[in-house]
Amino acid sequence: MSFADTLRELRNKARMTKYRLAQDDGVDPAHVGRLEGGERLHPSRDLVLRMGQALLDYSGEISLKDVDQLLRSAGYGPVPRGRISIINLK
Repeated sequence: MSFADTLRELRNKARMTKYRLAQDDGVDPAHVGRLEGGERLHPSRDLVLRMGQALLDYSGEISLKDVDQLLRSAGYGPVPRGRISIINLK
């Protein structure tokens, strides 16, 4: 599954709007729209982690496994389990 599809699926699973996700990440809502639309293909690992953290914080429906899926779809490895300070475990 592409990053755009994975992001959209997880955001919908979390019942989170694009605007809220952008607000929590500190990016322009249009940027989230471009990511979900496949117009931006290579988000930074930092941005993907921030989006994953926002999804985790917002919804009990999102797990660390989901964040790993988001990272993999962007071409990155999963969240290192020894670095809990970066992202909360749920």
